[in-house]
Amino acid sequence: MTLASVVKVVRGTVAVGLGDGLATAGDLFAEAAALEGPATTRFDLDVGLMVNLGRGQVRARRPQPAGA
Repeated sequence: MTLASVVKVVRGTVAVGLGDGLATAGDLFAEAAALEGPATTRFDLDVGLMVNLGRGQVRARRPQPAGA
């Protein structure tokens, strides 16, 4: 049996921007980097369990949504 978990910090910013579709990827990333908006930081926990039953395996994963 294997049990694993990952704890991480997730930070996100909500912003809206418009692109013309003809700009290069670099230009679009530069425009996105300049956007501002409200940001939140949350902790995230993922837990997984794997059981080896000889010829078969059973896996279960329970991701914990950020902020829950």
